[in-house]
Amino acid sequence: MAEWETITKEEFYRRLPPGMESSWTELAQIPIVSGKLCFSDIWACADDYMRRTFDVPPGTYSVAIKTIAFANGEKRVSQLRALQGSAGERGQKVEHLGVDSWYVTCFDQEVADQVFRIMTDEQRDAADQASKNIKFAGVTNIGPDPGMILPVAFSGFGAGYFPIFELTDRGQRVGVEVVFIGPEELERCPEQLIIEPVKD
Repeated sequence: MAEWETITKEEFYRRLPPGMESSWTELAQIPIVSGKLCFSDIWACADDYMRRTFDVPPGTYSVAIKTIAFANGEKRVSQLRALQGSAGERGQKVEHLGVDSWYVTCFDQEVADQVFRIMTDEQRDAADQASKNIKFAGVTNIGPDPGMILPVAFSGFGAGYFPIFELTDRGQRVGVEVVFIGPEELERCPEQLIIEPVKD
C-alpha cells in the first residue's frame, strides 16, 4: 500500500527533475466572432463562477501549447494560449483560472452559450466522454454543429489555480495565455500543501 506525505508546493517544485520546455505547438484554430474569448475547466464551460472571459478583437485565434519533457521521461503541458496573428508579447497578469477536472479549454463565450442552451442530454454525455478520451491535449467538439470545436489541454500536474496573462501587440490585447508549470504558477502560493506519494 502506498504511503503519502504532505509537502509544500515550493518543495514539490524543488523535487522536480530537470526538464526541457518545447516551443509552441498548435492544437487548432478557432473563430472568436463575439470578441469574448473564454478559458475554462472543460467541465465548467457554462459556469460563470469558474470560467474566465476576456475582451479581444474578433477574428481567428491559434490555440497552442508548450510542453515540458522531464529527465525521468514524464511529459506535461506547461502553457496554453490563444493568439490572433503571430505577434504577441506577454503582458500583465489579468486573472487566475481554477481547474478541478485537470482539463482546460477555450472558446467564444457567446457562441458556446448558444450551443449549451440547445444541447440534448445525449449530446452533453457524448461531449463529456469525448473530452475524457483526450489524455494529454487534443480537440473535441460539442453540440449539434461539428464545426464547434474545443481545443483541450491537460493542466500541468492536475487541479490547481493558474495565472492568466494577456498577450499584447502594440498595446492591444491579441490573446491570452495560461501558465500551468513555472515560477509564475509557484509565486501565488508557495506554501500551499500538496499530498504526494512517498518515493523510495
